[in-house]
Amino acid sequence: MEARILSGILGILVLVLHSPVLAADAPDTLKGFERLVGGGWRLEETCQEFEFGLDGRHVTARTLAQTQAGKRVISEGAWFYHPGKDVAIGYFVAKGMGVELFEYSTRFEGETMTSDVTAWDETGQPRVYRENWTFTDPDHYLWELFETESGSMTRVMHGIFARERAPETGE
Repeated sequence: MEARILSGILGILVLVLHSPVLAADAPDTLKGFERLVGGGWRLEETCQEFEFGLDGRHVTARTLAQTQAGKRVISEGAWFYHPGKDVAIGYFVAKGMGVELFEYSTRFEGETMTSDVTAWDETGQPRVYRENWTFTDPDHYLWELFETESGSMTRVMHGIFARERAPETGE
């Protein structure tokens, strides 16, 4: 019985994984993330890391904080292409930020990555933000976080992230 169930699951996986829809190249919506992948991005004691997953069909990201005890992950999640909205949708969890879940709706416009962000706290209350990442050159971007309330936006945080290249392996 178990062998039959396992072979059925395997058969479905083979069909799904060989489907032309899933085997397609990464949607153009996610190609804007290419400049972020490789090495890390640092702002003071915070480092962000990005990588493509499953044939470029999603982007995983995590944020690490440098503490006296060493580096610790403070948020992680992924962006996926949403075919009905033609944007990248992201879901991230966080630790020690007073936020349980971040929901992102992200698009690229020229040199700027713009995200409409809803931050959900542990009681289920949302706060709405706009986040802009403006690339000033291949190794730097200006990060700005705006709180949106009653139709107005107020910049509440900002900084310049700098790329830290992955170490050469010499191979």
